[in-house]
Amino acid sequence: MKPILSPHLHWFLAGVCVYPFLSKIRMIGHTLHFLSVVEHEVIHGFAAVFLGGRFLGFRVTPYGGQADITKSNWFIRLAPYFCPLFTIAFLCLTLSSILDIRPVFLVSSGLFYGNFLSFNTSSLRVRQPDILNTAPLVLVYPVLIMLNLLVAFLLGFILFRLP
Repeated sequence: MKPILSPHLHWFLAGVCVYPFLSKIRMIGHTLHFLSVVEHEVIHGFAAVFLGGRFLGFRVTPYGGQADITKSNWFIRLAPYFCPLFTIAFLCLTLSSILDIRPVFLVSSGLFYGNFLSFNTSSLRVRQPDILNTAPLVLVYPVLIMLNLLVAFLLGFILFRLP
């Protein structure tokens, strides 16, 4: 009988499940928060470049960050809320790695996905300029939910298809 979940998905979910515990450890929690802000600002930059703008740099403080970009629209403003960059990066490392160390990259990918979900959930509770300047919340939140479900589906598909 074939297992319901792939072994790759088990490792990924282990990382997601470990995240809440690691985030409570002060030094690790602060580091993960800092990395979330870096990820958020870098995604603004990548989205701007993808759509023909320029990414001039970014600033990160303990209270947030700001990307210096030459172009902005709804996609660029919302991209950090549905694109888990570090998760994708670790999945790419998983695909290119030897089989013996794949679980390390899969757990790391899951850990960063848990961090991504947690950071975005907490960000959506405060008055984020990215979201408030895009469209009425009644439109933005359903779009973000649909895009996050699409990303979660794609991640699951990739994890099931890993060799």
